[in-house]
Amino acid sequence: MTTRQKNRRVRKAEKLIAKKSVNSNVLKKIPALNIDKTTQEYIVSVAVPGMERNNFTVQINNRQLIISAEKIKSHHLDNSADKSLVNKWQETISLPLDADTLMTAAVYRNGELKIYIPRRDENASCIPADVYIY
Repeated sequence: MTTRQKNRRVRKAEKLIAKKSVNSNVLKKIPALNIDKTTQEYIVSVAVPGMERNNFTVQINNRQLIISAEKIKSHHLDNSADKSLVNKWQETISLPLDADTLMTAAVYRNGELKIYIPRRDENASCIPADVYIY
């Protein structure tokens, strides 16, 4: 990720924080994201500590990788009222033509989600799919 891309991401995060949500209990955070390319695959790494595997959804649709997560934290107050804080985000990444989405795999371990997308010929398959996270 270039410095320019990082600066754009920081400005985007600042705008989200500055803009109050309709539901003040929704906390929007943008996780650190990195995309590596090898001769055999693309590896998308997302740093998301504090989440669990079942909080994530990874989908592929129209050559787009859609990564989303939602975690609800409930707090019990003294006056018997519950307060919930929702931590959710979504990131969409355009996939190159040589990304073979049929064999995409995802693993969540130690606060990091890694998505492995194999590379094939220029016209690799791009089938819409929900990616299972191991």
